[in-house]
Amino acid sequence: MAEALVVDGVKFLVGKVISVATPGIFSVFGFEKEVESLGASARQIEAVLADAEKKETESEVVRLWLDKVESVAFDASNVFSELNYQIIRQQVKSINKYSKWGKVLLFFSSPTYELRFRMKMSSKIREVNAKLTSCNLKANEIGLIRNALMVPGPAEEVVSVVSRQTNSLVPDLVVGRDKEVSEIVAKLLGFCDKDGVYTLPIVATLVSSHGPAFFLEKLGDDGCWSVITRKATKDGTIPGELNALKDQILKRCQGLPLAANVIGGLLSLQKKEDWFSIVKDKILKFGGDHEGATGIMQLWMAEGFLDLDRGASSTMEEIGGNYLRILVQSSLLEKTDYYSKYHPTYRIHDLVHDLTVRVSKPKRSLVLDSFRRRKQNQVLTNAESVRTLFVKGSISDEMLSKYKSLRLLKASWGNITDYLPAISTLNHLTHLDLSHSKIKVLPESICKLYNLQTLRLKWCYDLQVLPRGMKNLISLRHLQYINYDKKFQMPPELGRLSCLQTLEFFNVGEVDEGRGIQELGPMKQLEGSLVIRNLELVQGKEAAKVTNLSKKQNLIALGFEWGSSEERRDGTETCDEEEVLECLKPHPNLQELRIVNFMGNQFPEWLGKLSSLTELQLQGCENCTQLSGLYNLRYLETLRFGKMRSLTEWKEAETVGGDDVARFPRLRELSISDCSQLSATPTMFPALHGLWVSGNVKPLVIKNILTSGVARVPEILIIASVDGLNCLSDVVGLLDHHNSFSHDDNHLTSLKMFCIFSCTSLTNIQNEILEGCSDLESFWVINCPNLVSCPVDLQETPSIQEFWFQDCPKLFIQNDTPRGFGHLPNLSEVSIGPFSNDSINYFDWSGLSSYSSKLKLLCLSGLYHTQLPDQFLQELVLVDFGALESLPDWLGDLVSDRIWK
Repeated sequence: MAEALVVDGVKFLVGKVISVATPGIFSVFGFEKEVESLGASARQIEAVLADAEKKETESEVVRLWLDKVESVAFDASNVFSELNYQIIRQQVKSINKYSKWGKVLLFFSSPTYELRFRMKMSSKIREVNAKLTSCNLKANEIGLIRNALMVPGPAEEVVSVVSRQTNSLVPDLVVGRDKEVSEIVAKLLGFCDKDGVYTLPIVATLVSSHGPAFFLEKLGDDGCWSVITRKATKDGTIPGELNALKDQILKRCQGLPLAANVIGGLLSLQKKEDWFSIVKDKILKFGGDHEGATGIMQLWMAEGFLDLDRGASSTMEEIGGNYLRILVQSSLLEKTDYYSKYHPTYRIHDLVHDLTVRVSKPKRSLVLDSFRRRKQNQVLTNAESVRTLFVKGSISDEMLSKYKSLRLLKASWGNITDYLPAISTLNHLTHLDLSHSKIKVLPESICKLYNLQTLRLKWCYDLQVLPRGMKNLISLRHLQYINYDKKFQMPPELGRLSCLQTLEFFNVGEVDEGRGIQELGPMKQLEGSLVIRNLELVQGKEAAKVTNLSKKQNLIALGFEWGSSEERRDGTETCDEEEVLECLKPHPNLQELRIVNFMGNQFPEWLGKLSSLTELQLQGCENCTQLSGLYNLRYLETLRFGKMRSLTEWKEAETVGGDDVARFPRLRELSISDCSQLSATPTMFPALHGLWVSGNVKPLVIKNILTSGVARVPEILIIASVDGLNCLSDVVGLLDHHNSFSHDDNHLTSLKMFCIFSCTSLTNIQNEILEGCSDLESFWVINCPNLVSCPVDLQETPSIQEFWFQDCPKLFIQNDTPRGFGHLPNLSEVSIGPFSNDSINYFDWSGLSSYSSKLKLLCLSGLYHTQLPDQFLQELVLVDFGALESLPDWLGDLVSDRIWK
């Protein structure tokens, strides 16, 4: 299997040489004949690769020949990369001809430079041609058969003749796929009626077009085990010790036939008595690397896996997306929610990783770790052939300059200032990752890397300036850098980067400096997320129209930010913000939208017509008095609005055209903050999961949502800094018309998390508030300085895992604090105090010790006479704790302990 993958890799490289070796592309240099000859030689080599694949496992000579072909193919790739670099350089020179950079470019456009370049490249092409000719002669010498017909023509196209089986007797080598084989045979041989004519599907498919793909499910455990035993032993017998590990091995296979094949192959190479240790040490291990789809495709792009043929309609990213789907469907990659379910990552199966490492040539990639003090001469022995370099730590400028063929350089976390000049000389570089570095200034010389397609500067917090010459990187597709400073100035004339797809933010600046919002217009391929700041500097609606956001269908998240009212006190005159926002209309594909500090009186109509929108945030829109028209956002899942101090009403039609379908059918998260005038809200939230209310908001707003009868009772309720909230019964509707509690109407019974922060007016949390809340897992009451009573019975909340009751100085412990800790079998975190100095300061732990295995964190503050519960903890925090006379025996078992008296 590994040998077959090696030949496939060589086929790929030779195929790339053939596709690029088109005389027309490089006619500007006068290399037509040389390039045509190079392509013809590569096609002759391609014609013998099928025979080389058959003989590689048996012939060391063939393996050496394949290594030579691979090396020559890489040399050819370098030549074409250098020619491409020159073509782009000429384009940049042409664009800059009349700019103030013209004087700098005069040297590069001199006849002397052009003549030297032509002579150098002509020599390199002849050298590659000579090597390819030598490879073809060697192929004849070692007896490789050309399994192809050379068809005469301008390009001398090669038509491969693949030998195929012509009888219907298929060897019985398929394992665990009996059902699938039967289905495929039935599909191929069953008659189908098409236009009144009965036809064999296999014939109809050949006559018309390709038939639909037949996707295989993962292989069952029995099938995987059969593959392993057949591969590992000739007679299929497995030692009993290995049978004992069968379940663990199959779990690692994950239904992947390739993994089963690799395991069997690994075992077949070792003695049976060594199998047990091999399985334990080499097979049953888990991978830890996770990478997002964008990162994976950028790496593939750098390695040349996604290069496009001439005239191709798809982008490299689209091709990469197809590859990714195929690998996931084939179980060669696993999709995970390692970081976030909204941003999935992918990881490779450990066994597949081991196989690829075995197949790949170490001389083409290198991880350089200065902390291991690897000797420099060992690293530099194959420096010119290395195409991928990961640097951990530091590397000298002189040393880095030796890696002249690099396509991908990742130098994260290190101090890269010393070798930045060397990076600027790596003309083949297509992917540069300097993330997490301490770099402060990116030199202008970086802007001569004309082949650069990806520049990653993530988490470079010290970097405050990007080079002015960024406009010259016209091949750049992904610029991953974000600066949260609104005063950060964008490099001028970024509109030249018409290939750019990833741009995380754009700070609008002065138009005459090449920093106006118009620069976004030519970037037709923008995708992902984009934040546009300083919109108060936009000079009218015509400038906003030029952005053409409505045509950028691959943008899924947008942020529109104006300066705050405080920032506008300099008297700068701004245009009509309603007109500007109207002209920034996004494409209907938009999924996330954030509008900040918009000072118009109303939002544009297009806001309610973004049919794909899942998240909407409105912050600091202080002049807006009404919010409406959002009911059409049927896919909206998250809605947040705050600091809208003029907002008096959020009103949505109960029915539209007689339609009584609930509005906001998917809204799960609703957050309202600092909307002091808001008094009316919709009541139609059938899917509500979490409600966050904070700042200057009327308690009536909370009550309207919780007691509507139409809204779903949320599982998460967070109330923070809400003035005027005296009793929780005011917002949860527990009082009937006789001013007594009506327990049957408790609207909090579905809560899983209930948090109250910094509510200065809150004085009472009634016991009945938590009645029936059997699913409550987290209950937090923090910094409520006027709270005097909270006599809740924890017997009503047996599912609580986190109990935090802090900084309520007027609360008396004896009668007015929660009780019943013995009824909380899942309790894992407790943080209590300080309470009133006039209280007895005795906290009732009765019953708690019987569940000692669950309690992990205990934080006690200001409880002078309270005794410690008899627990086994991982962390103990004591502040102003006067009751402790001696340390309990179990204290030595703590993983962590902090004690302050």
